[in-house]
Amino acid sequence: MNLMRTLKTALADYGNTEEAVMLWCAFCMAFFGLLRISEIVSRSHRAYDAPSTLTHNDVQLQDGRVIIQLKRTKTDQSATGAKIVLTATHRSVCPVRAAEAFYQQRKAQGMTAKPFFCYADGRYLTRERVDRILKLLLKGHPDYQRFSTHSFRIGAATEAAALSVPKEEIKRAGRWKSDCVERYIRTDAITNPEFYRRRVCLGAKGPGTGGRCRQ
Repeated sequence: MNLMRTLKTALADYGNTEEAVMLWCAFCMAFFGLLRISEIVSRSHRAYDAPSTLTHNDVQLQDGRVIIQLKRTKTDQSATGAKIVLTATHRSVCPVRAAEAFYQQRKAQGMTAKPFFCYADGRYLTRERVDRILKLLLKGHPDYQRFSTHSFRIGAATEAAALSVPKEEIKRAGRWKSDCVERYIRTDAITNPEFYRRRVCLGAKGPGTGGRCRQ
């Protein structure tokens, strides 16, 4: 969680305010939803794959929650999809508040049909762009080059494991199909497990089913 706070502080000083709002929303979705960045951004800044790219219609704000409908995931080659439910934390790092801010920005810019994460000029947010900005924002960190878009899943899995959440539940939440989830759990990086126990929704099931919150 310290990493998320560091990123939020760095984004406050970022020159491009509109991009900062979009990036913070992407960061929060990736962390709280144990998402791969590639599951929510486009492959190219000028083109996107409609059957798999997250669009405006795939993200809903309902009753203090963010509901994300993934069309396809890395381990879901049959395109069954996955429904991710994120709840409000009511703290400075909150996926719902981040999504609401970006949602309003998109609305003000008149964008409704394109990929959810896109710029006002029509360009789409890509994994390469997220990775580049992530390292830029963390440049003051002694190990900033080691951070990547995978750091969000690593951080989320680590915080969940600190609460003794069963490995199978973490696997389900992050849609891991094998024990490779163990490579994502860094016990020496645990920061604030109490926050995760009370606030983070770890469930992520198929279409039509909600996530299960540990509260």
